[in-house]
Amino acid sequence: MKQCTVAALALAVSGMAAGVVNAHHSAAAAFTTNIIEVEGTVTDFNFTNPHIEVFFDVVGEDGEVTEWRASGSAANLMRRRGWTAQTVQPGQYMRISGREARNGVPMVLLGNMSEVDPADGFLVRVVEGESDYVEPVGAAPLALTLDDGRPNFTGAWTMGPGGGMAAGGMGMGGGPGDRTPPPYNEAGTTAAAVFDPVSDPVVACEPPGLVRQAAFTPHPVRMTQLDDRIILEYEEYGGRREILLDAPLPGDVEHTHLGYSTARYEGDTLVIESGGLLENYTSPNGNPVSNQTTTIETFRRMDDPDIGAALALETIITDPVYLTGPWTLRWLKYYTPDYEFIPVDCRVPPVYQPPG
Repeated sequence: MKQCTVAALALAVSGMAAGVVNAHHSAAAAFTTNIIEVEGTVTDFNFTNPHIEVFFDVVGEDGEVTEWRASGSAANLMRRRGWTAQTVQPGQYMRISGREARNGVPMVLLGNMSEVDPADGFLVRVVEGESDYVEPVGAAPLALTLDDGRPNFTGAWTMGPGGGMAAGGMGMGGGPGDRTPPPYNEAGTTAAAVFDPVSDPVVACEPPGLVRQAAFTPHPVRMTQLDDRIILEYEEYGGRREILLDAPLPGDVEHTHLGYSTARYEGDTLVIESGGLLENYTSPNGNPVSNQTTTIETFRRMDDPDIGAALALETIITDPVYLTGPWTLRWLKYYTPDYEFIPVDCRVPPVYQPPG
């Protein structure tokens, strides 16, 4: 086998246009801006959420074998680009470039990957999605109401085609629809300023808070409407909420990551109110909210005649400790029948540095 070395590349991160960098947490949490290139033999490919991982053995100049790991985007995002669990196979020899781990461990933030011949280094293929892959984006009709007359939100709702903004300021795969930062007061500004992405709990596979799981992420959500409750499931982090209908929201409950919620129908709209939340970060960039935060989520149909059934999601976040006023996040997601969630298998990366 060809001996391999790790070489620093004179590339800017912005120059990696064809890459797959887009981890579920801030890249600054684990990686520098220095781009390196590594070659080795694949031993395992983990095509799961919250991010894909390629494990490969690198043979050094001294003949010693070191196991490396390349971490990429969420598997459901990679699937939209044509990747599957078979895109990378054990035994293949890969040349991988990406951002170097900040603490020197053998890990790279996946940027570009090519299969090469280990004997002469000649290119075999650039690793990318299948050309005949059909993106699993909603393009189907769905009845506006259930048999009992309630608005119909049952099923899986995924990111819209492409990215950018939809009409009315709704986000479609690119970011929260209004794209405005939280309206912090002095206490909130202070709390936000001390955020260190290296110690982001999500990097250590801790569950995200409600705002990050349900409102900030563009990833798919599945709703089940039962007679007495609503069930919401989230693909990227694997969260699940069972929310009783027309139940009172208690004033004193044990605070948790997802809090306590109650739901009700108001005409053609589903309204969910939540409280009892732990202080938590709401995005890979921090944006903390306090344990006094409450949220109001609304769901209503906004179908597109050219694409199919669409669901408008809006979350109004109120935090008397950190915010000067309400903070609103919006998404537009599309009905996707028979959509299958990719499992979650979060593994704490060796680059993670816990607080303290």
